[in-house]
Amino acid sequence: SSGKTGLASQPVYFRLDSADETNLQLMLTAGVDVEVRGKLEIVGDAPAGSHEKRTVRLESADEADADSFFGQGEQPAVEVAPDGTFIAHVWPGKFRPVVEPLPENGYVKEVALDGKAAADEVLDLSQGVSGSRVKITVSRAGGRISGRILHQDGKPALVPMIVFFAADIRHVDARSAVRVSDGRYSFKAIRPGKYRLFAVDVLEMPAIGGTGNNDETMQQLFDAGAEIEIKEGDSISRDIPAWTKMPDKKEANAPHR
Repeated sequence: SSGKTGLASQPVYFRLDSADETNLQLMLTAGVDVEVRGKLEIVGDAPAGSHEKRTVRLESADEADADSFFGQGEQPAVEVAPDGTFIAHVWPGKFRPVVEPLPENGYVKEVALDGKAAADEVLDLSQGVSGSRVKITVSRAGGRISGRILHQDGKPALVPMIVFFAADIRHVDARSAVRVSDGRYSFKAIRPGKYRLFAVDVLEMPAIGGTGNNDETMQQLFDAGAEIEIKEGDSISRDIPAWTKMPDKKEANAPHR
């Protein structure tokens, strides 16, 4: 960005394993965006008179958002036409589509690139091929789960709690958590799959120190969490324990009574 025209290279992905990588080449060129033509399809019965306008934004799926280094910032959202079509322009990279707003209890069911389902809903546009065709399928039949958070005496935990609900330990973060204080939790718009569910007493956080390694502590809490399988359209009620100390493996999957 030292001149009048910003320059950028396409991303180069590599893995350091048993040998050094010494021949990487990053070719700087004037920024050429990628045109993506897409179609948004919403399946399931729509409420009567529902004609809500929606937008699609291609959010960077890279751990470090390269766009921010070139002053691009967050990709702008594009409006979806009445027939479900949209056109977006992005820099080469990997992206995850974000549909806003989603229908009530809706979730992204599938993302396909040029007719092939995209793993983890990630669109690989790192080679900068314009004219790519994207199809985003949204289902209105997301799952729901709710219930009580119980102390050892079986009474609701009426103190600040953080409840985590995630399919993978990699997804245990602020986006997979809710903060509650009335002893009840609720998640909706859940895509089908197998999940772990656990609650941590905020006031007892210092006592839930585990090994002192945050990753290992969260892994131990995740492993001890209740195992839940959600199917499309499910509405599940499940009580869970309030962890005030590091759980033992034998304590998993059952609320304290």
